[in-house]
Amino acid sequence: MELINAHIDDVGPKNGQPRIIVSVDGTKFGVFDGYKQSKGGALQVATAEWLEQRDVEVLLMATMTTEVVPVESGERLIDPSTDNPTGWQDHAFQGTVEAVVDDTATLLEEIRLVDGFEPGDRGRGLDPASLEDLSSAVISLGCGAMLLDLSDVDQEVTTSEHVRFVSSRIDVLGYRLP
Repeated sequence: MELINAHIDDVGPKNGQPRIIVSVDGTKFGVFDGYKQSKGGALQVATAEWLEQRDVEVLLMATMTTEVVPVESGERLIDPSTDNPTGWQDHAFQGTVEAVVDDTATLLEEIRLVDGFEPGDRGRGLDPASLEDLSSAVISLGCGAMLLDLSDVDQEVTTSEHVRFVSSRIDVLGYRLP
């Protein structure tokens, strides 16, 4: 799976919650960086402050999806919320379904959490246990792919289908580091 190539514009809290602002192909939007368990057992956010103003390969997941709609066009886009583009909610995405998986954990082998580490440190691997047996769709956005949590999606999503979806929350799961 090709991750999204992004630039981290800002790392910091919003209303006391961990949040980062990313730019992808000139489009700026916010994502939630909630606590995840590392392979070492520690709960941590994925993003260290030293990643600010750096280019990264990031894995994002749309969760608490409010709507998924099949579309005819293969156009791929990211459309930040007009009400709050730097928040982590209600952004719209459009892309092509690359795959549908029954166990999202199988996609997370190379994903790293780097919170609290020194610049250049590879951080810790994300413990995929919390995403075992979680169905998700891999959505190609042209600038890379993101995951769509299917647990809150009412309709069937199939490979090669073009979809547009709006999500109540976009989470950063981690990074692929060189």
